[in-house]
Formats: sequence, C-alpha cells, structure tokens
Amino acid sequence: MWSFGAGAGAGIGFLAVRADLSYTAQFILSGLGLALLLGPFIATPWRSRQTEPDAAAPVFALPRGSLFLVGVVALSAGLGEGAMADWSAVFLHDFVGTDQSRAALGYAVYSVTMVAMRLCVDGLVERLGPTAVARAGGLAAAVGLVLVAGIATFPAALLGFVLMGVGYAAIIPLAFRRAAADPMIQPGQGIAAVATFAYGAVLLGPPSIGFIAEVFSLRLAFLVLGAFAILISFFAPVLRRAERGTAEHPTFET
Repeated sequence: MWSFGAGAGAGIGFLAVRADLSYTAQFILSGLGLALLLGPFIATPWRSRQTEPDAAAPVFALPRGSLFLVGVVALSAGLGEGAMADWSAVFLHDFVGTDQSRAALGYAVYSVTMVAMRLCVDGLVERLGPTAVARAGGLAAAVGLVLVAGIATFPAALLGFVLMGVGYAAIIPLAFRRAAADPMIQPGQGIAAVATFAYGAVLLGPPSIGFIAEVFSLRLAFLVLGAFAILISFFAPVLRRAERGTAEHPTFET
C-alpha cells in the first residue's frame, strides 16, 4: 500500500502538470480527496492491547550481532528508495531534458513496478528462497541504476526505474521478516533495530545524494547507489530466516 500510494501520488502529479494546475490548486484538491478517503478511518475507535513500558529497554534500537548485516542490507535498499522519491524527477528534468509532467512519470513507473512485484514476491521467496530473490533484486537494481546514469535517455531511464522497482521490492520486507525471526531478541525489538537503518536511510539518503551531486554530479551519486545495490547481492545470505528458539544463526555463504 505504501508503494501504491507513492505511485498514485506521482501519477496525480503528472496529471496535474498536464492540466496546468497550480501547486496551490493541486494541494487543495489532494487535501480534500485525502480527507474524504481518511475520514471514516479517523472516526473509527481503534483499540489495541496496552503494555507497561520496560524501563530497562533501550531508547534507541540498533541492530547488533548477525542483525547488523541485515540492517546494512535494509540500509542499502532504503538509500535507493529514498533517492527515487526525491531525485528521480530531478534527474529526468535536469539531465535527460524531459518536461515537468513526464519527469513525474519516473517515480510513478518505479512505484507501480514495486506494487506489482510486492504482490507476487511471496511466491518467489517460497519457490527460490530469500537469498536468491535478494541477490537477484540487488543485481536488478544495480543494472537499473547503470542504465539511468550511464545512458541518460528517457526510455533507458524508465527501463532503469522499472528494474529498480523490481530489485528493491523484496529487500526491506525480507529484512523485516528476518529481524522478526531472530533467535536472540524479541520480534518487536528486532524489527525496530533494522527499521532504524532502513528508514534512517530513506530519510538521510536524499540529502546525501544531494551532497554528492553538488560536489561531483547526480550521475555519480546514482552510481554510488548502484554500489550499495551490489552490496545487497553480496550480503543476501543473511536474509535467510533463522529458527526462533535456537542460538544458531544462518551461516554466511557467498
């Protein structure tokens, strides 16, 4: 649903620019639409079980032990996801030379591909295993980034964004699944620790990309993301789920 919403937002942006709507009009219409959509949920009396906080629990969760490498994989995917949200349209407009409406299509294509891939990735994981899926995903994302940065034409960039959507789709969900199954810590703490790396990268990745682009170029920044995508493939074996209740972690094989 995250990817679906992102793709829908990019698609609405494309239509708004094509219709020559001002930013103010677009934001007002989007706000009204969201109010109508979310109104029933706001009025719903959600309830959940309450637990007493553990005074000894860490305030800030960081992955440790074998989960550290799982966090690195999630971080590598988070960097790519954050960069696509903030820099795909900029790249298409400034480097490829597309108009503003078509520049919004880059993120839309990426997000739609993510939705499609995440709807079928469970079957692929059951059939091929998490290591093979993550390894192929990292390679697909790396190839996509090379297409975007290396050729820098509109068709090549769109194909690159599709490959990135295919490549990144399974990585963070697989990292969370592995964190929840860690035999040494509780599922909630494991997911929180890996999420620190994953969503920290989504937040801090775009400004880092901007810094590299300012000093060198946006093309080089995208190629750096490609190196992180290859890192996903290299560390893919750490995403194999360990059996809860045992002290044994998955062995690392390249």
